[in-house]
Amino acid sequence: MGFADDVTNLRNNMDVLINAQKKFTDNKLDAIEKASKFTQKELKTFVAVATEVLTKYNSIQQVRDGLDSINKLVSIQNQVQYASDNRDVISAVAGSLDDIKAVNALGHSICKVSGMEPTLTTLVKMKDDIELVLENKDKIDATNQLAEDIRLDMAKLKKMSAEMSSNLVEMRSLHASMAELNKDTATHARIASFAHKQLQDFQVKTFIIEPDRKGYSKYESKENTLNLFVPQGKEGKEGEKGDDGRRGQRGVPGTAVEKGDTGDVGQSGRNGQNFRIDLFGNKREMARFGNRAIGTSFLSLDESPVMIYFRNSNTLDSWTKGQPFGISEGETANITVTDSQKIGGYTIEQIMSHIQNMVEKRMEQDGSTS
Repeated sequence: MGFADDVTNLRNNMDVLINAQKKFTDNKLDAIEKASKFTQKELKTFVAVATEVLTKYNSIQQVRDGLDSINKLVSIQNQVQYASDNRDVISAVAGSLDDIKAVNALGHSICKVSGMEPTLTTLVKMKDDIELVLENKDKIDATNQLAEDIRLDMAKLKKMSAEMSSNLVEMRSLHASMAELNKDTATHARIASFAHKQLQDFQVKTFIIEPDRKGYSKYESKENTLNLFVPQGKEGKEGEKGDDGRRGQRGVPGTAVEKGDTGDVGQSGRNGQNFRIDLFGNKREMARFGNRAIGTSFLSLDESPVMIYFRNSNTLDSWTKGQPFGISEGETANITVTDSQKIGGYTIEQIMSHIQNMVEKRMEQDGSTS
């Protein structure tokens, strides 16, 4: 069954329970609470006995009255006239002997229920309601199971919703990053500048781990940090035995390598003048755009190194002298040109992976020589 069918069955069972609930007053509920201490078999026997007791109630009352009269007759045996006057009562008592026997047979049950006459009366009146509850016991159990299944399904849906919300946040962040990279002004120069800035902000942190563990490194992309985990120095070797035969003193444990302070981040240089690469292609195609506005840029891809040109006047085919396209090294003003076969260079992930591999190889070499 599907989720919708389960909900429909739950509603139908709830309607049955609501209709049954309307028939239960406070007195009935108190009676049910007392009766709940008995088993189902005991309840059925109890109701049957109570019904029979109530039907015999008038006969029992008549017997009690007759017994009182007999006691009076016994106390006044010498008053024959009084006995004659009560012969009808005596006859009635004699005619009720079968009822008296039935009462004696039910004596144990009467003693058990004598203190619960109001409850018995209520239970007898509630007989149909109790039978209705017993008949719908399976439906009640099924309703409880459906409610539990729905609760579990709701918990699963809540968990899935949380996971989807988390994935949506990541997708939005990824979409924003992709949108930033896919803007019209997102050129190879910007990508190279971004990579250069990432390398400037790159940090290396060192952590001391247990001596028996193998050193390793871990790159944290969010913090742009390479964490190095270096084993603690091992205990020094035991001193050698001296010439006089005395045992040498135990070597002093090696000093643990302390974590160095993180260096201050240098000041970022001023951003260079922004520009856009409006056009690109082979150099001979530049002639097609000789009437463009002043400042229009053209990236020549078939030259080595790659060259960039700008329109410098309104004169037809008036372009600046070509300049190598690449990254300036700052203090030296040297330009690392862009190879025409590898426009854009390496990504940050490739650079960090290369650095991490170099560090791990160096740590393995240090560990093998120690």
